[in-house]
Amino acid sequence: MNEKYLTKISLVGIVITLFLLFAVTSTISSESISIGKIDKSHVGKMVNITGEIINIHEKDGNYFLSIGDGTGSIRVVIWKDTADLIEARGFGRIENGSVINIVGTVQIYEGELEIMPVHDNIKILS
Repeated sequence: MNEKYLTKISLVGIVITLFLLFAVTSTISSESISIGKIDKSHVGKMVNITGEIINIHEKDGNYFLSIGDGTGSIRVVIWKDTADLIEARGFGRIENGSVINIVGTVQIYEGELEIMPVHDNIKILS
């Protein structure tokens, strides 16, 4: 086949792929919600919470947090690679008393609700 023809087809494929990727990511939304309102109906859904770190358990670089906002508390798991990314980018340290904003998916682990953050959607606010 002609090399120019293959190059054009490749470029068109790349443009279509980028457009589809943009369309899919723009439809992903997260509901901003107070922690006390999160219940089993939110399992599998993306939520956006802001609260204070009220308890931390760290094991092998992974963080198991309790986040509270005055309406309730919920467990949040931050894996080591994500925690390293937060600190490397200068977003602050994960510590008791810090106010944190997290976008993640609500899950159930061992019968308890928890939030599994989206990798780049954790912000330490103070």
